[in-house]
Amino acid sequence: MTLLTSIQSRIKNKIFDRLGSTIVRTPYTSQTVDEWGDSTITTGDTETLTAVPYNYLQHMKEFERYGNLQDGETLMAFKHNQTINKRDTIAFDNKTFIIKSIEKFPLSDGNVLKVVRMTESIV
Repeated sequence: MTLLTSIQSRIKNKIFDRLGSTIVRTPYTSQTVDEWGDSTITTGDTETLTAVPYNYLQHMKEFERYGNLQDGETLMAFKHNQTINKRDTIAFDNKTFIIKSIEKFPLSDGNVLKVVRMTESIV
């Protein structure tokens, strides 16, 4: 467990503290659909977190395809102990993104960090 704690601490100090951006997370709570088919999404209280965006090629998006991301998608790394769920929204760089998937990086019965794939919301 000492190895895991040491790696988590190093990642926090060298990556998140130096390269991290402030983002706002709004948790997805539920969705209801009325008899006319109109849906209403309920969200929880917002939370300010630190995350590291990468593969975020806003200024070169129309010139380069990077990896296997779809248009409007980006990746963002979060600390191992931050609460992130699918369908939560992330506000970053004056845009709103919806979390599509979460990948954890396990080591010694714990996680080193989390990487999420997000798509830009068009609402």
